[in-house]
Amino acid sequence: MSYDTQSNNQLYSQYAQQLALSDGSRRFFRAITSASREIGAPIFNRGKIPYLYTQPYEGGVCDRNAFMTGATVSQSLGTLVHMR
Repeated sequence: MSYDTQSNNQLYSQYAQQLALSDGSRRFFRAITSASREIGAPIFNRGKIPYLYTQPYEGGVCDRNAFMTGATVSQSLGTLVHMR
């Protein structure tokens, strides 16, 4: 099952609840923005459903169900700064 949230935070919340509660999903959910990650996290944590966050992120997320695969700002800094 897949849902198109159209980058609408209300739809993220609606679909997250639908996936976790109604659909009985035990699959990964992928968040696109920090806001969608924060909206979905408590819902998926209650349902013990793992979720992915593949975008560069601010760091500091410590969550049993979160899989952060994007680089943090400090990890990306080396590619932005040319050192001699």
